[in-house]
Amino acid sequence: MKNILFTGCMCAFLTLCSATVGGKAYTVQVRNGVPRICVDDKVIPSRIFGANYYWGRLYNPAGEADQVIPPQMKMLKDCGGQIFTFAVPAIWTDEDDESRRGLVDFMDNLLKKDPDAKVIFRVRLYAPEWWLNKHPETAVAFSTPEFPAGIRKDGSVSSELYRRTCVEALRRTIRFLEERYPEHIAGYHPGGTATGEWFSIGAHNQFFGGYDDGTRLAWRRFLKNKYGNDNALQKAWHSPDVRLDTVEIPSPERRKWTVKDALISPEKAQDLIDFAEMRSEEMADMVLALGKVIREECGRRRLSVLFFGYLWEFSALWNGPANSAHLSFRRVLDSTYFDIFCAPFSYMERGYGGSVHRMAPTGSVMLAGKLWLNEDDTCTYIGAALKSKAAGNDAAGTDAAQSKLLLTRNLAAGLAGNYAEWKLDLYGRGWFNDPLLWEPAHDFRTLEKELLENPQPTVPDVGVFIEPVSYRYIAGTGGARVSTLFSVFRARNFLSKASLSYEQYMLDDLLSGRVHTKLNIYSGVFALNGNDRKKLRGFAGKSASIWCWGAGYVDLDTGKFSAQAVEELTGFKVRPAAEGNTFKVKATDAGRAIGLPASFGNPDVVYPLHAVETEPEDIVYAVYDDGSPAVVLRKKISPALFCGVPVVPAPLYREMAKLAGIHQYTSRDLYLYKHPLFTAFCAPAADRYVIDMGKRGNYVSPVDGKVFGEGPILFIPMEKGETVVIQDKAGK
Repeated sequence: MKNILFTGCMCAFLTLCSATVGGKAYTVQVRNGVPRICVDDKVIPSRIFGANYYWGRLYNPAGEADQVIPPQMKMLKDCGGQIFTFAVPAIWTDEDDESRRGLVDFMDNLLKKDPDAKVIFRVRLYAPEWWLNKHPETAVAFSTPEFPAGIRKDGSVSSELYRRTCVEALRRTIRFLEERYPEHIAGYHPGGTATGEWFSIGAHNQFFGGYDDGTRLAWRRFLKNKYGNDNALQKAWHSPDVRLDTVEIPSPERRKWTVKDALISPEKAQDLIDFAEMRSEEMADMVLALGKVIREECGRRRLSVLFFGYLWEFSALWNGPANSAHLSFRRVLDSTYFDIFCAPFSYMERGYGGSVHRMAPTGSVMLAGKLWLNEDDTCTYIGAALKSKAAGNDAAGTDAAQSKLLLTRNLAAGLAGNYAEWKLDLYGRGWFNDPLLWEPAHDFRTLEKELLENPQPTVPDVGVFIEPVSYRYIAGTGGARVSTLFSVFRARNFLSKASLSYEQYMLDDLLSGRVHTKLNIYSGVFALNGNDRKKLRGFAGKSASIWCWGAGYVDLDTGKFSAQAVEELTGFKVRPAAEGNTFKVKATDAGRAIGLPASFGNPDVVYPLHAVETEPEDIVYAVYDDGSPAVVLRKKISPALFCGVPVVPAPLYREMAKLAGIHQYTSRDLYLYKHPLFTAFCAPAADRYVIDMGKRGNYVSPVDGKVFGEGPILFIPMEKGETVVIQDKAGK
């Protein structure tokens, strides 16, 4: 491919293809509304295998890699996969011959094992120790007197020198690889910070980051761009002494939100809200700079992949979801720089007998024409036997049969969502080095072929919505642990157990008319302006709604907490619950009649805590300790549920789904993964399940050919963790 200079408006997107990009073109293309991986315009299976190589070797340097990686590569190809992904070093400087040798050693070794290997290179953009010693001003810094133990030192994404060096290193690495191995390159996946997933270093800890020089300069630059002058800043912060040129990063004491509000008051702490915004914007700037390099060097002939957007998984961080710096995901998603966004499966309840939960707004990703990819880094029975220390290690099956059940469930869930998948042998020790563990991929070949040849967008019954701006208002030092931990993070489990097909979205997809679901769950929508409140109130007249804790309480027009804004949004008039009430509520007779436990929630005294001023036909499902209404159903137009506490138990989801006209497959806890061409169920416990398919048909398994009958009622015995896939051959 010749170098091409684009002029005019295209310069902003693609300036110069500097590398000579040969070989096949790897792209993501939308086919009938479904993003797919294509090679020279031909759709291929979205199955990938990877391991964490580094410097031409695996983490285990004892030669074990040569024994366990090649068999897994072959097993991927035997079941239709074509692409591998491996972590490799970036060429950090022009003089970095060690990394060049490492890349050559790695590729020489790889091509001996598979001369036709196609690779997505996961380029590790970690600052070397020698470079940080030379440029100590670029390093991340924390609120602790000493650098925290267990935290890897790296550059700050707000350091201009570090960011520029990463950009140059990625460009240098791409050019080196494209010059030597163009026939073997499928794409690039830049990785940095923390675990390569571009969230703030130390995000999971209870200390505070952001005290480096680069962040301080970025903070002042951000405030100057936002407010323009000292007077505007002082007015917004209600602080007459603050100055744009001297403003400091909020102190650790300031960031320790000690009041009982789980939401940060813009009247009292706009500086914390601004700081949360700034950090996410800086992270977005960082990854967009890297994505731009891939496009400049490769055009659209290479896949551009990124870990990002963990808005569900990070909803429960101790210091709040904003501490992740993932809140500006919409900017990154809407850019032209990335084809694929990815994350591991959620580590919540991913084990044997659990379900598959997604970390991000996967529905928003797919609507944007980008592909979501699930990283299946399941620690199988092999990893457990090796005592591999990894997140989710306790979720491994105890034997090969249980591990196979886990991988079958994971694959069925991914196919139902039209997602891609890679199996990641996290430490390169052979976690998937057993043909039995690849049997699910073989078993699903026929179904996957049908999905590739006849792509059908998923049509979820339920939409779950969060507004990233709202996350800036979740208090640190535990605010999320009493609020979004339940209303967002753990809600995924309750929804799955309720046998509902749901998808996760950012709220702007609903506001722009891109989502049409029968039941809308507003689980992280705290801060809105009047126009958006009006739009959402209109949607509530057409679809059933669940207004979770705190919905609309921050009025962005006035910069204040507002019960009036809650009413404008939800239609429910609310008042502060009396002193002494908590997040633990008691079910009424009406609540127990639909299956609610006698009490639910946590005994935390946290605000806002709203009681509903009920209307005559309202149904009260749960009350606070003093008997005031906490969970209320109103069916005046479309069914609407107001939940004054963060916990929404599965029976409430089931009841609202029934009122919304959503088909009920079962009244039991049973995980559901639904696609227009098939339905899959995974059993949390061994039992004989009664499943109502909704109509008569010819129900068989497209995986193993098992015949289930004509229905509509099917009686299916399932062991714990087993996944059953059902297709109606008569309805095709």
